[in-house]
Amino acid sequence: ILINGKPRIDVSQSKYSYFVISPSALTYGYEPDSQQITITANTDYDITTNVPWIHISQNSGESGVTVITVTVDRNTVETDRNGSIRIGDETVQVYQSKFVPYLNVDPQSIVFYKEGGISYITITANTRYDISASVPWITLSQNYVESGVTTIAVTSNQYDTGKKRNGTITVGNKPVEVV
Repeated sequence: ILINGKPRIDVSQSKYSYFVISPSALTYGYEPDSQQITITANTDYDITTNVPWIHISQNSGESGVTVITVTVDRNTVETDRNGSIRIGDETVQVYQSKFVPYLNVDPQSIVFYKEGGISYITITANTRYDISASVPWITLSQNYVESGVTTIAVTSNQYDTGKKRNGTITVGNKPVEVV
């Protein structure tokens, strides 16, 4: 085709989309936590995740700069886990470290005399642990602890048999000797 004696050339260009995502991967410890991702794009896009323990603050974005918050649930198993977030045609990898149980009991032994009495153990833990006594003459102020630092009252009744008696308090898998 000639226009004003010159050939006419039709030019078409498909829309080129780009994404700049920062950071391109997220790493978390086992506790619940949040981080942000900054997305720069020249087109609208969807945001999805492939696992239920990753939560995103929004499901779509528009052309321009968008900041989303990515929150993970607490990892309660003793294996690392990973998932991903799909942003348009791009993928952000999400890594979360395994849960590592922690338990400290202080003191490791308690001595009661024939008058009986009360003593205390302090338990530091990052998850729930059951507590039990092996003999009926030991009474505990509670039979479990949650995550954190907890002080448990241990009570022994009076005895006058003249014989030494022994018992054990078990917190999770840790024994506390009671004599």
